[in-house]
Amino acid sequence: MDGRSVIWLLLFTHRHPRRKVAARILHMNEFYNCRDLSPLSVASMEPAAHLIFLILLAVAALCFWLGARADRLFAASASWPVVAAHIIASGIANDSRGQRWPDLAYTYDFGGAVRQSKRLAIVTPTRTLAACEAIVARYPVGSLAQAWVNPERPDYAILEREPGGGRLLRQVGGFLALLTIFMWLVLAYNLGVS
Repeated sequence: MDGRSVIWLLLFTHRHPRRKVAARILHMNEFYNCRDLSPLSVASMEPAAHLIFLILLAVAALCFWLGARADRLFAASASWPVVAAHIIASGIANDSRGQRWPDLAYTYDFGGAVRQSKRLAIVTPTRTLAACEAIVARYPVGSLAQAWVNPERPDYAILEREPGGGRLLRQVGGFLALLTIFMWLVLAYNLGVS
């Protein structure tokens, strides 16, 4: 089975029962003059399919790792020293896709040095316009706020301790892992792998 058949199978398997897919693959194999229709093993799957699965699993593992890191930082931030932060910039940033997030900048004194940060929380997801406006209203330019400073990395400070960012990243990682496994099982089943 050549690469075109595998790509076709990946794109159209979800629409057809197994028999129709097998009949269409048989027709495609006859069209491409492929005479060997023996059941394929997992090792003989197209290298591109393996690469796609490996990339998806790597992204899932990265999401799990980032989620665990965010949870560790959130737990550690409970013991971080609190300092006064001077808000020097406050606004809403957006990108070409319409995603928005609060764009803040503040200075704080820690360890005898004045430092600057733009970090709102450990994980700052995109938000609605109303949520961004509420955050910007809490931190107007020239105001004072509390900032938690990581004593191991004094340039790392946050204005808000929000839980949940790590959980969201782990959920995305879990979804990607399950999707990858499901795609692999569907492909293996439709190719006759036992």
